[in-house]
Amino acid sequence: MAVKNAQLINGDYIQMHSMIQGAVMNMLKMAKMYAVREPQNMFHGLVNPDYLKTYCKQHSVDAIRPDIMTHGHLTKQRNGRYVEKRRIYEVNTMRFDTRGTIYSGGKPTKKAVEKRVMTSTAKY
Repeated sequence: MAVKNAQLINGDYIQMHSMIQGAVMNMLKMAKMYAVREPQNMFHGLVNPDYLKTYCKQHSVDAIRPDIMTHGHLTKQRNGRYVEKRRIYEVNTMRFDTRGTIYSGGKPTKKAVEKRVMTSTAKY
């Protein structure tokens, strides 16, 4: 909503997305939850560096990609034991497009927001 109301264009969108990520990180910090931001930091040491570098380069600004990873969530397994697991979150912002062409392929039949929801659901 903040991105929409600010009517940001091009590079401003990336800055706003980063600010929203920062706000979420601050909330997690206040809740005393350890969190890491951006895929290159999240998966460092967990994924082969060559694969991680390729992954980070091939995704555009509008791609669906993880933003924050938190640690230490107790999760109950089938055998009744509790295990600490990680969770991955995406700060789901989008470019605001008054013509609706960014997510509608040039012929807007649906609002950009609706198109973004459909693509997010399909990619997840």
